[in-house]
Amino acid sequence: MFLDTIKKIKEKELLAQKLPKKDIFKQLLNNKINIIAEIKKASPSRGDIALNVDIIKIAKEYLNSGACALSILTEKEYFKGDIEYLEKIRNEYKDAILLRKDFIIDEFQLYQSKIKGADMVLLIEALTKNKTKNLVECAKNLGLEVLLEVHNEKEMIKALNYNVNFIGVNNRNLKTLEVDLGVSRKLAKYITKDRIFVCESGIKSSLEIKEMMKLGYKAFLIGTSFMSTKNPANSLKTLIKGVENDKN
Repeated sequence: MFLDTIKKIKEKELLAQKLPKKDIFKQLLNNKINIIAEIKKASPSRGDIALNVDIIKIAKEYLNSGACALSILTEKEYFKGDIEYLEKIRNEYKDAILLRKDFIIDEFQLYQSKIKGADMVLLIEALTKNKTKNLVECAKNLGLEVLLEVHNEKEMIKALNYNVNFIGVNNRNLKTLEVDLGVSRKLAKYITKDRIFVCESGIKSSLEIKEMMKLGYKAFLIGTSFMSTKNPANSLKTLIKGVENDKN
């Protein structure tokens, strides 16, 4: 009898922890200009970008400047990130939407992401391949949203068959590391209203955002073009104002 009671209590506790704390899908649908601002210290294409940046300070400035969410690089080798960055930012900003950006290939990383405070995780179809379905299901069971990244039509068609609310189109060629917004233009024909499609990499101007919004993209993940400036948050604010002015 006692164990049955304890079991029911624990089941309720676990269910509460698995449920997403925020309805990210609705939040991003309601916002006019959804910029997922990235905290990035380095990258394979640019090398060191901002090694000494204060991650807590930049997170605060991004959020105050209009970012709808934060993308936190946790990969160490090429991006000089750390999983602890995710936890530190979560502890400071309880209500912020946090995306863990890393090369996730195993369920362990999903559990780790949940524990460290992520709301969303990036999965790359070109990397996860036949493991994508299981990883998506695991993430969903943990209460994590998935941003499933694609780079071409073949990957997009696969992504549309998975139970994900967010599909990211990365304009960066992972083989050459070159960026081409033509990728997002080409794949825009697959955009549907029941999901949020995110344009990733290469966005530098308000005119480019306006173009992509017309094609149906609802959110934009931007890192390098912000982090390469002296004041990333100010660059974000200027970009958003530019889009608002272009729309008027």
